[in-house]
Amino acid sequence: MSESDQLPPTADGVLSEKQPPVTLIPLAETGIVAPEGWCALDTRGLLRVEGKDAESFLQGQLTQDMARVRAGAVLLAAHCTPKGRISTLFRCWHDERGFLLDCPASMLAAAQRRLGMYVLRAAARVTSVADQYCRIGVCGRTLAARLSEAGIALPGEPGATVLTGELQCTALAGERWLILCDTATGARVRAALSADCAPDNHIWALASLLAGDPEVLPETAEQFIPQMLNLDLLDGVSFRKGCYTGQEIVARTHYLGRVKRRMQCFGYRADAPPDGTTPLELKSATATADPAGLPAAPAPVAATATAIVTAQLVIALQDGPHGGVLLAVLATGANETPEGATPLPPAS
Repeated sequence: MSESDQLPPTADGVLSEKQPPVTLIPLAETGIVAPEGWCALDTRGLLRVEGKDAESFLQGQLTQDMARVRAGAVLLAAHCTPKGRISTLFRCWHDERGFLLDCPASMLAAAQRRLGMYVLRAAARVTSVADQYCRIGVCGRTLAARLSEAGIALPGEPGATVLTGELQCTALAGERWLILCDTATGARVRAALSADCAPDNHIWALASLLAGDPEVLPETAEQFIPQMLNLDLLDGVSFRKGCYTGQEIVARTHYLGRVKRRMQCFGYRADAPPDGTTPLELKSATATADPAGLPAAPAPVAATATAIVTAQLVIALQDGPHGGVLLAVLATGANETPEGATPLPPAS
């Protein structure tokens, strides 16, 4: 093995073996279809930011226009480093007490610490409140009908939100609905859904990947700028509001048209899901992503059928003993972000 092929030593000083690459394949070749099911999302992290300066504080920290969240929209928002890299990716709500920021449980402590570093003299407080709310993810038309029968109003268009008493339901791409409510109401919703099927976290995770929903985990924190994860296409970045941490890099990338790598969804064949150390390769000019609801990002660069394009893993999910679905960032054939681009509607 030549010096250029060697990997860095492991903690015990022994050189690691080079892993064989995993080949990305079109989703159509996997036979995977959008699933139906539901799951409780209460194990995810949830922060509340409250106080008279809560909105202005978050406006100076997150990529999203928090005035839209205060007005009732449920939107993605990234907290970036000064270099424009995403440290935490949130989904944001607003209620009578302040702003609610959802993130993976593994990111909660770091996210709370990072936000707290910037509070300084602002009249804002950041606390963990996961045990005070019930969050439920529902996907598929069958269970959507069950919710309607239970008297829960369902929004139709992705991004729309409706209230049924204290229950807030938001439509997401890929025939998914996200419910936020108090714990008592949540128990009644779960009972109604359980009449059709048991909760299944895997189904929700799979539906989210197929819809192109990005996730930032500890192993990928500070690796991507928002455009790499399509946040500009997923309505997760405001280019009209004032300054926020990392804004200079994010805005420069947008206005100079230098988005050269974007996230796309692929299938893969392997006995275990790849991790951040596994090489990912796109080997065919025709092996481009085509998931339902994924934003229309430019196709990967692949000049010939034998061209190889390497990709950087965002998140992977095993869906059977021999493969699954993943989101990965790879080079694109275009260097510009369309002005005002929006996500594609979910497939019917």
